[in-house]
Amino acid sequence: MYYRHPRIGFAFDMPDEWDLDSARVVAEGVMVVLRLGDTRLLLQIRRSQGNAAARHKMMTEHLASVRAARIGPCPAPPFGQSRDIVALSFFIAGHQQRWISVGQDGYDYTISHTDDWQDVAGAVDRLSASFVFPAPALIGHALTPRAAAAPAIQTTRNDPWPARQPDMEWAGTAALPPHAALDPAYSMQQAAVAAVSLWQRVGARLRRVARTQE
Repeated sequence: MYYRHPRIGFAFDMPDEWDLDSARVVAEGVMVVLRLGDTRLLLQIRRSQGNAAARHKMMTEHLASVRAARIGPCPAPPFGQSRDIVALSFFIAGHQQRWISVGQDGYDYTISHTDDWQDVAGAVDRLSASFVFPAPALIGHALTPRAAAAPAIQTTRNDPWPARQPDMEWAGTAALPPHAALDPAYSMQQAAVAAVSLWQRVGARLRRVARTQE
């Protein structure tokens, strides 16, 4: 599966069995959700959160705050032409996951996922090796307040979603619920609130998971 964003121009390849669920642009960033069965892979693009050391510190502190276990650096896949990559491995509720943050031209490209790392490792490798970064001016324009005031730019799968969707939260970040991305009534204001509150929502969820294991 080859994907190129219709307006911003970043592009990547994925294994053929993966599908695109949604790709949205809001003021806080770009969110692309990919799907293989019940497994989700999220690519999120936002303005830079700092250099590699700053991102590593922020990521580690957040994972510790939600009581992730065995947090530590792991091999980072080559990601396009960037070498500013932070990759952390950790366990949540017994599932091994990874959180990958890539810096390029003043923007952060974050990869996170549901389920175990082994379920997405091949797809992440292919996405990373084939990734083409957009021109900074294009993504910068897309994330300006004026652009955010316009209707959200989105692409979605053609087939309808079933009535109920699995929880769409990741340890490192969070995506808009896929059914919301397909709902015209889902407003830009709601999208912005979803992005801004991602740390609080994900942190609270993972703390509940940790309490159930005590």
